Amino acid sequence: MQRLQILTIFALTAFLAGGEIAAQTKHGGYFAGVFELTPVNKQKTVIAGGKAVWVFNGGFGIGGAYFDIINNVESNYYDDTAGAKSMVQLNYGGMTLEYNLNINDKIDLGAEILLGGGGIKLLPKDRTKPFRDFYGNDFLVWVPGVNISYKVASVLRLTFSAGYRLVTDFKPYVGHSAKDFSDYSAAFAIRLGEY
Repeated sequence: MQRLQILTIFALTAFLAGGEIAAQTKHGGYFAGVFELTPVNKQKTVIAGGKAVWVFNGGFGIGGAYFDIINNVESNYYDDTAGAKSMVQLNYGGMTLEYNLNINDKIDLGAEILLGGGGIKLLPKDRTKPFRDFYGNDFLVWVPGVNISYKVASVLRLTFSAGYRLVTDFKPYVGHSAKDFSDYSAAFAIRLGEY
């Protein structure tokens, strides 16, 4: 599975960048703050993060992103030591590839994918009490999606997106499996930059 992800990254990069960079290249980029609504372990979850993307000719973009849960999500594991269910601490990030298609002066349609990795750890809600400490678990993640961007100003765009977070290479971990962390998502982003 990991080899397939690496081959996909190189194939997408070569295919999308080849035609774009061959012509005279115009460079630009953006930084974005992202807020995402998605189920994690079958609970409503808010994930926040950011990404930085370098864009060629207003179309193909390559960059990096990082995301983290910002609300409490209960795990399936009951910690006898703490006397309560543990909370899920989940974060992930990696390389992003995207393509933006300019519809008119104000609107872009786009397709994107995040290819990376992440980690999970179970922690108690109240860390002042004794609790059982787990090292955590690492995983690979794919997040393909589509988006629509509205240009408010030359350096400001509002973006709405929908995607699917697919967690793979996840070893069974204290009552959890990869499907507990894989699900659909909807996100809102504020992009700052000119491309």
